[in-house]
Amino acid sequence: FIQSLKVAPDDSLEKQIKKELEEMGILTADEIAAMGSGEGAQGGGDGGSGGDEVLAELERCQAELKAVAAHNVSQLRTLANLARVEMTRQEIRSKLEEADTEVKEAYSRISAARVKKRALTKKEKDSAWKSIKDREVILKQLESI
Repeated sequence: FIQSLKVAPDDSLEKQIKKELEEMGILTADEIAAMGSGEGAQGGGDGGSGGDEVLAELERCQAELKAVAAHNVSQLRTLANLARVEMTRQEIRSKLEEADTEVKEAYSRISAARVKKRALTKKEKDSAWKSIKDREVILKQLESI
C-alpha cells in the first residue's frame, strides 16, 4: 500500500497525501495552507481541530475494542467451562454405553438359560444384578451433572 503512494525520498508522506487530496478535490489549496500554518491555533481547545477529531475517534474505538475484548474473554471462559462439563458428560455416556452392553449380555444369558429350561447359577444372577446396579449408578452420575 505504501509503495503505491510513490513517495519520493525528499517528500514527506504528509505532503504527498495533502497533494493527492487536493488533486481529488477533497481539499482546496487554502485549506491545505491553513492546515500547514495554523493547525495548533485552529484547535483552540474546543475539539474542532481535525487532529483532535481523529484522536477522539481513535480513543472511542479503543474503548469500544477494550469492551469487546473483555466480553470475548468472558465468553471464552464460559465456553471453556461448558466444554469441560460436556467432556465429563461424554465420558459418563461412554461408561453408560459399556454398562448397557453388560446388561444386554446378562439379559441374553438369562434368556438363553430360560430357553434351555435350566436354572440360573448364583454367579449369573449376581452378575446380572451387578450390571443393573452399576448402570443405575452411572445414570445418577449423568443426571447430577
